[in-house]
Amino acid sequence: MATAAQIVANQANAKHSTGPVSLEGKARSAQNARRHGFTARHLKITPEDRAEFEELEAALRLKTRPDGCLEVEIFHRILTHTWNLRRIETFECLILAETDPLAETDAHGGQLERYARYRRDLERGLYRALKELSKLQTERAALSQQHPDVVKGVRENVPLAEVTRLTSNTDELFF
Repeated sequence: MATAAQIVANQANAKHSTGPVSLEGKARSAQNARRHGFTARHLKITPEDRAEFEELEAALRLKTRPDGCLEVEIFHRILTHTWNLRRIETFECLILAETDPLAETDAHGGQLERYARYRRDLERGLYRALKELSKLQTERAALSQQHPDVVKGVRENVPLAEVTRLTSNTDELFF
């Protein structure tokens, strides 16, 4: 446990290390950990990549046809993972183009391993999101085949119920 003198000294020292004060300094330090953006909360699309990104978004939206806020959220996850996987492929190609396969030392081995980890995590997230979206859309389709009173009862009482797992006696439950 720290003594009272150590606590006072620590508090006095902490006053000297408060980080940047100016807006410019704060903006610069906010980018300290940013190298590639694969783990960023929000995608940063450069102006030169905007058209390609919008084309990918339109194609994925057409293919998945999300409906409702949950499906749209999962769609955005799919879009983000797909976009970042494309970026990783680009970075890996650039690194491999600079690498001499006959060299004794591997200058970019660490980078390639890190990208492989990001790729694995993004692929897992992408497949998980695709599975979730498929499940939601299957449930929506199954619910649309039910009697309107059944649909109303399910949506009001258990909106996230797995309709496909409900018994064939659903009508008895709601009538």
